[in-house]
Amino acid sequence: MAGPIAAAWHWACGLDVAVRKAGNVSQASAGHRMAARQFLDSARAAAQALTDSDGVGQGIERAVAATRDAVGCNTNLGILLLCVPLARARRALTVASPAALLGAVEGVLAGLDLDDARAGYRAIALAAPGGLGTADAEDVADAPRVDLRQAMALAADRDSIARQYRDGFRDIL
Repeated sequence: MAGPIAAAWHWACGLDVAVRKAGNVSQASAGHRMAARQFLDSARAAAQALTDSDGVGQGIERAVAATRDAVGCNTNLGILLLCVPLARARRALTVASPAALLGAVEGVLAGLDLDDARAGYRAIALAAPGGLGTADAEDVADAPRVDLRQAMALAADRDSIARQYRDGFRDIL
């Protein structure tokens, strides 16, 4: 299943820079000291980690590290945080349907553990996203004490990506 998942990843990342969005980097507009080429290069660099069978946190960490090696900055942390669990869920399916994907995503999220949180925290720290700030509980600068889904649930009221982990990706599926 890695072929179709990788193809979907490249398609989504290509669309991300093909479409003009106010304040975002596109093929028509560089910004934030980044250009569209960096987003496409980072998509290629991260594809293997996205489609591998390791844990969600480990996949995110490997993809962020590959991105950092390829382009030297954070171009895709958000999409990786969303797509790695989706890729793991899709790979587990024999028949693709919206209901089956929701169930598979829930299974992936329910299986997240402390190792996923550790790797996820390291990935976020390595990506160094602008505007991250600090948190009173489960700050990524500290060692996690809960699994990755529980940590994301603590941030869900202030972060739409974290909300997807808490709510089973229902906003986007």
